[in-house]
Amino acid sequence: MDATTAGIVTAARAVFARYGVARTRMADIAKEAQLARQTLYDFVTGRDQLIELALVACCGELQQRLDAALADGPADPRERFVETLARAVEIASADEEFGALSDALPPETVDRIIGGATAVQALLAKSLRPILEQAADAGQLRKGVVVDEATPWLLGVISFALLRETLDARALRKELHTYAVPSIFADT
Repeated sequence: MDATTAGIVTAARAVFARYGVARTRMADIAKEAQLARQTLYDFVTGRDQLIELALVACCGELQQRLDAALADGPADPRERFVETLARAVEIASADEEFGALSDALPPETVDRIIGGATAVQALLAKSLRPILEQAADAGQLRKGVVVDEATPWLLGVISFALLRETLDARALRKELHTYAVPSIFADT
């Protein structure tokens, strides 16, 4: 993304936060970005694209928060795996901007951004790859599990967990231990 588009996304996020995503007009974003409204369309196709770009930028910030939260996490790959998934769900579900942007897009678009092969997948892979590689090196992954192929499936696990109404930290971790760990890790 070029600097002008990044500035437009920053302006859009500020206006979305000020007025709400649904009430924000392209004219509001152009004014915040200090551009003519028509010039805005030289860089983005419309409001939906701006919402998508804002969601990806928001996810990048959530990734930084996730990495910071995991800095002193457990050393055991299984426990670190569970904690990474659980913290990703907790951080995303508590973020108002993430929720507002997700709610403003059609579910299939959000699924493509969060659950598909996108920047969000690359971000989560950044947190999960070292854990999965450590487990692979120690012979702890289930036979047939491929590190690069596991991440899209795990994004689906996170997406599913985000859709749940109740988010009890203990219950979430128990479910991840019960279902996600055995799908990735070999029996010990």
